[in-house]
Amino acid sequence: TRRTELGVAKIFPTGAFQIDRGRLENFLLNDLCDVVQRGAKIAHVEEGEPHRVNYTIDGEKHVLSARWVIDATGRSRLMVRQKGLQKITDHPTHAVWFRIPKRIAIDQWGDDAWRERILDGERRWLSTNHLAGTGYWVWIIPLPDNLTSIGIVADARFHALNQMDRPHKAMGWIEKHEPQLFQAIAPTEFLDFKVLNHYAHHANQVFFPNRLAITGEAGLFLDPFYSPGSDFIALANEFIFDLIQQDLAGQSVPSRANIYNQLFISYYDQTLPIYQNQYRLFGHSSLMSLKVIWDYALYWSTFAFLFIQERFTDLVFMGKIQKAFLEVGSCNQRVQHALNQWSLNPPAQAEGVFINKNSLPWLAKLNADLTLPLDFSQAQQVFSHNLNQLQQLHDDIIAVSQGRPTSPLLEPVLPALFGHSLTLPTT
Repeated sequence: TRRTELGVAKIFPTGAFQIDRGRLENFLLNDLCDVVQRGAKIAHVEEGEPHRVNYTIDGEKHVLSARWVIDATGRSRLMVRQKGLQKITDHPTHAVWFRIPKRIAIDQWGDDAWRERILDGERRWLSTNHLAGTGYWVWIIPLPDNLTSIGIVADARFHALNQMDRPHKAMGWIEKHEPQLFQAIAPTEFLDFKVLNHYAHHANQVFFPNRLAITGEAGLFLDPFYSPGSDFIALANEFIFDLIQQDLAGQSVPSRANIYNQLFISYYDQTLPIYQNQYRLFGHSSLMSLKVIWDYALYWSTFAFLFIQERFTDLVFMGKIQKAFLEVGSCNQRVQHALNQWSLNPPAQAEGVFINKNSLPWLAKLNADLTLPLDFSQAQQVFSHNLNQLQQLHDDIIAVSQGRPTSPLLEPVLPALFGHSLTLPTT
């Protein structure tokens, strides 16, 4: 299979890590074994001072009183359903995934010259690797004990769920759309097989002034591409921890809970355009590469920076950047719309080239700056610089989509992406 690869020749300074969720949850269960009640089925939460949680274990009814109730019931979505907070997300996508008892040697895909581009050795298999085509992408994730997770994620308007909702159907689909992966898998037996239809869901509220909160998939879920679910879990838990800490310190939490809810819901709404109606782009290597560069820049300039710098719970800081933060959402909408419209009448796409994100020094710097030890003023300055640069990148992508010249930001990758360079003269 001859295709374009978007990646790095050398790992960026700020690393990313895979979490073995099963091991983590077993550790937490064992660590909290004295307080965890296993086998409990929650029936209803009565809100009050205190709250009362009604549940059963082996058919026996129990009631527990609590000052705080945190709903982490996953896709059961206990409190969202109980309070009627469901909100439709127009994102008709689905996923199937399974584990196999072998390692996929993705570093061996390609000839010697292709593999020698990678300066850190054959380590790509350690990442979540994505194979993409029109309307879909496939994940390849290494797991402990020499296991690999394979997942197919697709827009139902391009690939119906009934084409892949059984193990033999999934293998047939992979053989048709990703033959190289099929050859690497077959004839391995699946260890398990999961199906999830219409996985995206929203909620009108997740943090409440009466010491009630919702976290994880019990509240919101958008899309597995880029793993934003982990970001939403991290941010929700950051807010919940701060609310409980403020309450234990004798501080009033209702107004803070409302602010956190507005921030959280608005972040979901601002992130949605990255995915909504964008699965067509996965089949065009040049447009998708440009989109990924924008998406990375957006993430490292805003959410990742604010979270790692621990600024989301700093209401003074967030108050100062609120207007700019909202404008970033508008910029993202315009870029995603421009790429979507361009995909309706796309240019010739790059074939068999390596788009090296290391060739964009400003992108590498965004990543490196995430962990800088910054005080309030310094964090403001870096964030302001990030937004100015993001605005320039926004202008450049709009310009490229319209065939107009750009600034030098994208100069290192434009020839590989489109076979020509469109830049403004430097001054």
